[in-house]
Amino acid sequence: MTTKNKKISGGQSRTAARQLNPKDAAALSRVPMWSLPAIGSIHGAQATGEGLIKYGPYNWRVRPIDLMEYIGAMERHIARLKDGEWRDKKSKCTHLGHIIATSSIILDAEQCGMLIDSRPVLPGHATEELDRYEEERHGRNEPPRGRGKNSS
Repeated sequence: MTTKNKKISGGQSRTAARQLNPKDAAALSRVPMWSLPAIGSIHGAQATGEGLIKYGPYNWRVRPIDLMEYIGAMERHIARLKDGEWRDKKSKCTHLGHIIATSSIILDAEQCGMLIDSRPVLPGHATEELDRYEEERHGRNEPPRGRGKNSS
């Protein structure tokens, strides 16, 4: 017997109970909060905790934040991560935790009307170039080059 069809109290299988339970059907239209691994939330909260000490809780809801400054911070964490450093030397938090925290702060600031959209006024062509590159590679079915520490 699989876990899906295990008997629940009352002698019904879980599958049968799910078909009868209108709350389960309603839940399908809700945000699947369970789908984000908790480890990401933990690392993001650790990094946010560092900022809480330095700048105060939810400071971006009091004073607007600059989008490009925060993107720059994420890019610095990405650069260090790509260069082999797993944890930030100062905070001891993972670089991915800092990226999660920064992304969350940007999203929250935007929702609160406290995000200064400082992106260049005229958009560049990076999206078009990335799309073109991906379409070309997809058509050739080539594996990506230069991945991993042992690739040549």
